[in-house]
Amino acid sequence: MPLLFDSDYETLHKAGVNFEEEESTRFLIFKSFPLPEGIYQGGGKPADVVDVLYVIPENYNSSGGDMFWVHPRLHRADGKPIPN
Repeated sequence: MPLLFDSDYETLHKAGVNFEEEESTRFLIFKSFPLPEGIYQGGGKPADVVDVLYVIPENYNSSGGDMFWVHPRLHRADGKPIPN
């Protein structure tokens, strides 16, 4: 069973977003998602792309999302905290 609506998949494909799905865990993983240049660091070096793990809730169509995780772990290059 697909995790998203057909229109969501169309939007992702049109935007050229590279992603993978794991239906059993309801994981949607955005691969090599681009970041703004010079703002973030990951692993002590500038980060220009990140993988994003997003868990699709079962009631996705009415609740929306809640949280996501990134790899590598990001920090702002200027040392300021990343806002929630």
